[in-house]
Amino acid sequence: MSKDFNAGRTSAGVIATHLVRRPDDETRDELIAQAFSGGASVTHRIDDYQFIVRASGTHLVGSSGAIDAVSNEVLKRSEALLARDRHREAQLGNLETELDDIRVRLDELRQALAASLPPASGGSLTT
Repeated sequence: MSKDFNAGRTSAGVIATHLVRRPDDETRDELIAQAFSGGASVTHRIDDYQFIVRASGTHLVGSSGAIDAVSNEVLKRSEALLARDRHREAQLGNLETELDDIRVRLDELRQALAASLPPASGGSLTT
């Protein structure tokens, strides 16, 4: 649920979910008995600036085996997201380097073209 305030410059939102299970003896070590997750966010805009505050949390109840399984899955997903972000940052760095090389080459081509034009035709190129 979210709500806008201050002519749309401020918004606040909350979300919550709760799960209750009654695991039997066979599933007690595999399933979480209870889980509560919730979060809140506030966004405020002033001119060209945007301020964001977010908070979230989870509370799990169950056997240590079930909670460990959930924790391991969360860690795997977090590590995968970090690896993806690092890969994208590396790609962005490579693209910036290639773009700089292209700019240098374009400047060289402009200078070569300007030098090859006869003076009567103006002899200058503008970008």
